[in-house]
Amino acid sequence: MDKIENLIPDGVKLLKLVPYVESAKEIGNFYNQPVQLTHEHGVTYSKADNGAFDLLDAVSAVFKNAQLVGSQMLIRSAMGYEAAARASNDKKAFVKATSLMVH
Repeated sequence: MDKIENLIPDGVKLLKLVPYVESAKEIGNFYNQPVQLTHEHGVTYSKADNGAFDLLDAVSAVFKNAQLVGSQMLIRSAMGYEAAARASNDKKAFVKATSLMVH
């Protein structure tokens, strides 16, 4: 067997949604994300027989900036002594042994 099959389901959203950011590229203490709270609206319906009717006022969409305090995330992994010893002799072996542990 040349390849380890990755059986982690596609539904593991956290693994895909939280990208790794190098410390040099971090933007500070907060994560800022603009979010849309409402849609614009102001649709007018008319049942007038003569085709004449007043339009309702337009209502703008509402946007706000969500600001979240940054936090650390850590996943603690383990590797057996024998596997670590075999992987420590060669870069390629180390990458292969730890590829599923370090993302």
